This record gives sequence, structure tokens and C-alpha cells, in this order.
Amino acid sequence: MADPAQQINIKLCDMSSDLLKDAQYIILENLKKHSHERDIAYYIKRELDKRHTGPWHCVVGKNFGIFVTHEEGYYLQAIKGQITIVVWK
Repeated sequence: MADPAQQINIKLCDMSSDLLKDAQYIILENLKKHSHERDIAYYIKRELDKRHTGPWHCVVGKNFGIFVTHEEGYYLQAIKGQITIVVWK
């Protein structure tokens, strides 16, 4: 398996390296499986809730701005192609 860090561009990150690796894996898997941004966000959130005790939130899209308050150590903003993914707890 290719290193997920080489496939996804991390824009902002406030999480442990283990959580980051798992979040990258979850994001990449769901980007492959689903084509609609709404579905991608839903399944990323659902998987993070299962693996890392929720509630997690996820926004996926091409042109948006975002300002959120998050629990320390639980925020990621990443870009894959033209798609931006933001997850936080």
C-alpha cells in the first residue's frame, strides 16, 4: 500500500500522528468508494465515530470557507485534487 501522506495534502493538522495516519486512510478509502461529496463526508464521519469515539464532524467540498471550534488534538484540513476535507471533534 502506498503511503497515504503522499496521496493527500495536509493543509492544517492538530492531531497525533497515529490519529492522522488513520484519518488519512479513512479519507482516501472513502474518496475511492464514493463520488458524491455528501456521501464522502457521511462515511468519513461515521468511520471516525466508530474508531475514535465521536462526535466527529466532516465537511467535503470544492469551494467553501470554514471556521470551527474543535477539541484540542482533533482537527484536520486536507486537500486531494480539487476536493477539501475538514474533520474535527
